[in-house]
Amino acid sequence: MRAADGGADQSGELDLARVSRAQAAANRAALVDTASRMFRERGYDGVAIAEMAAAAGFTHGGFYGQFAAKAALADEALAHAFAAARARWQQLAAADADGPVDGDADGDADGAAIDRLLARYLSAAMRDNWGDGCPAVALGMDTARQPAESGIHATYAAGLRGMIAALEEMLPPDWPARRRRERALLLMATMAGALTLARGLGDDPLSDEILATVHREGRLVAGLATASPATATAAQDEERTAGPLVARARHG
Repeated sequence: MRAADGGADQSGELDLARVSRAQAAANRAALVDTASRMFRERGYDGVAIAEMAAAAGFTHGGFYGQFAAKAALADEALAHAFAAARARWQQLAAADADGPVDGDADGDADGAAIDRLLARYLSAAMRDNWGDGCPAVALGMDTARQPAESGIHATYAAGLRGMIAALEEMLPPDWPARRRRERALLLMATMAGALTLARGLGDDPLSDEILATVHREGRLVAGLATASPATATAAQDEERTAGPLVARARHG
C-alpha cells in the first residue's frame, strides 16, 4: 500500500513539474511578446524593466527569474518580432497556392501576394501602429546604436534576411535566382524606406503621399509590371517640357 501511495506521490510530483515548466515557458513567452511590442513603440532605451514586467503581469523580481539582463530580453524580443513578421508574409504567399484570394479570378501567382503585402505594409494602419509593425523599421536605428559586443546586430541581420527570403518566395518561381534576390532586396529597401519617412512625417500630408506612391509603383519596383499609366504619362510630359536635347541625353 505504501508503494502504491509512493507511486501516486511520485506521479503527482512529475505532473507538478510538467505544469511548472509549461507555466515558466508561458511566462517567458508573455514577457517576450510584451517587450517586443514595447521596444518597437519606444525603443530599447525607452522602456524600463519594471514597466515591461508590469505590463506582462510580473513583478520586477519576476523578470530576473526569466532573464539575466535587459539586453538578453531585447535580443529575444527582436528575434520574436522578426519571426512573427516573416510568418505573416509567408501566409500572404501561401494564399496564392490555395487559389483565388481577395477577388483574384485566377489566383495570380505572379504578383497577388506582392499586391497584398504592398497594401498591408504601406498603409496608414502600419504607419501608425508601431507596436505590431515592421521590426526592421521600428528598431533599425536603435539596433545600430547598441554596442557591437551585444550580439543584437546579428539577430537583426538574421531577421532581415528572413524577411527578404519571404519576399523572394512571393516572386515568380521561374525567375532566375539572382533576379528574384535583387528584386526582393530592392523592394524591401523601398518599402522600409517609405515607411520610415512616412512615420517621421507624422500627420503631414506628404506622409500619405509617400505611402500611396510607393504602394502604386510597388509592382514596378518588384519587376512585376512596366511603368503605370500615370508614371508613363508624367515621364512623357516631362520630356516634352524639357525639350529634345534633354530627352536625347536622358536616353543616351
